[in-house]
Amino acid sequence: MEFWDKDVKNCISKVMPYFNQAAIMVTDETSYHGYAKINIPEDESRKSFYCYYYTPAGKDFVFRDSRFKTRPDESVTKTAITEVKETLKINIKRFLKAIGIKSLDFQDKNK
Repeated sequence: MEFWDKDVKNCISKVMPYFNQAAIMVTDETSYHGYAKINIPEDESRKSFYCYYYTPAGKDFVFRDSRFKTRPDESVTKTAITEVKETLKINIKRFLKAIGIKSLDFQDKNK
């Protein structure tokens, strides 16, 4: 996994995927992370596991949706498409919230 600076210009650190190793990190609006292209044999698949530990939100907490960014070595086309996709995603979620739809998890039987 690669960890990038707040402008997604420089890779600050890399964590290699060694057996029985974990990467623990804070996720916020500038904790950009990802990985380079992974070449996986045709008869295999990539496997990953992640979990989140949540703490109570403070009174000044402001929710911000995840916003994906492209890496510096990616094409102008991919960068433009990603920017449009992310802007649409965030604005559609805001619109749905404004009209009273608070969750898009239609499979949750507890709601």
